[in-house]
Amino acid sequence: MNRASLKAVAVTVLCSSLALAALPASAVEYRVTDLGALGDSDWITFATGLNSSGQVVGYSFDKFLDNTPNNYHAFVTGAAGQGITALGALSGDQGSQARAINDAGQVVGFSARGTVNTAFITGTTDRTLRPLDLTGTSTANGINASGQVVGTANGKAYITAANGGAVTMLNTSAYGSDAEFSVATGVNNAGQVVGNLAVYWEQRGGPGIVTGPNGTNVQTIGGRNVAEDNVGRFSPLMRPRAINDRGQMVGSYDENGSSAFLKNADGSDIALDVLLAPHFVPGTVGPSGMNRPNTYTYADDVNNRGQVVGQISVRSVSGTGDYAFITGEDGTNLLEVDSLSFVNLSAARDFHFTSATGINDAGDFVANASNGHAYFVSVVPEPASLMLLLAGLGVVGWAGRKGAAVRVANPAQS
Repeated sequence: MNRASLKAVAVTVLCSSLALAALPASAVEYRVTDLGALGDSDWITFATGLNSSGQVVGYSFDKFLDNTPNNYHAFVTGAAGQGITALGALSGDQGSQARAINDAGQVVGFSARGTVNTAFITGTTDRTLRPLDLTGTSTANGINASGQVVGTANGKAYITAANGGAVTMLNTSAYGSDAEFSVATGVNNAGQVVGNLAVYWEQRGGPGIVTGPNGTNVQTIGGRNVAEDNVGRFSPLMRPRAINDRGQMVGSYDENGSSAFLKNADGSDIALDVLLAPHFVPGTVGPSGMNRPNTYTYADDVNNRGQVVGQISVRSVSGTGDYAFITGEDGTNLLEVDSLSFVNLSAARDFHFTSATGINDAGDFVANASNGHAYFVSVVPEPASLMLLLAGLGVVGWAGRKGAAVRVANPAQS
């Protein structure tokens, strides 16, 4: 294919992607793929993340066995959620969980024996688990494109070099006793890390943290530092879960319950729990107000368009339930996943989606359901995008034929 043809392909794909990206989630159709399970029908599958090709990671377990670490089994799928495969564990008698995967296919998570966890990373195609260079109990919670891994080891947050290399503990010493415990939950491609500190006297935790590139310059977020009176020193508490390449963070306020948020790189906050009837009761939201009565929201992931996924949890005398949500770009137009349009799923289905835990830049996401299954939910290109793609391919074909004719007419260019 000549240079003109390659340019035509690039322009066509770009235009098709932009046309689709501009649509809100409510105007998009989706296709669901059941990930299956590692065991029989008694096994539950829980998805925790995915990459740009739709490879999904998580863990599967037998619901009738004891809720012990050895009962959890990490998995990874092929592209588009196809073909679930067990990753095994670092030792034969251990269980394992996979927590994140990058676009190269490297998976991170932890292998567990009793109360001791050991963080691991895999290769891009070699699925052998390799322990990170950590001592004591450790977990791996996130990984970026270069293979920098973040997590917690012996109660302290860390980041590694590329491909799970040399470990650096985040420097939280400026926060004194407030940093007795720290956890890293997410990392973007610049190596910016998000997570939390824990206050030694407050069991519910301390402020959120965000770093500069490669885990440098730890800063607290979401709280004001007041007198050391052991009451609400940082208020409201923030629990960031993920950060995108634009510096947008998502997580939950943890004051009088939980309220999902998106925090922009400029410091502005968006409260995401603009919830929908009939499940939810109106009320005030945000960092300075009470959360909606008996309703809690948790944001788990954000893509580079600012689309957020997470969970709505309702607890009331009239009924309880968990519901997955997705937003439009930059946290707009929050919707229940159950309200989306699915091309291969009946509206009369006997389950509902309970949580959404990962989303990629195409808007594909993973969701867990009340039937114990996990699903890869992919965007179905809308007709205008398909027509644009077909038209572009026609231009490419025409350009190729024209180029061939020119080369025949002018042998010097052959």
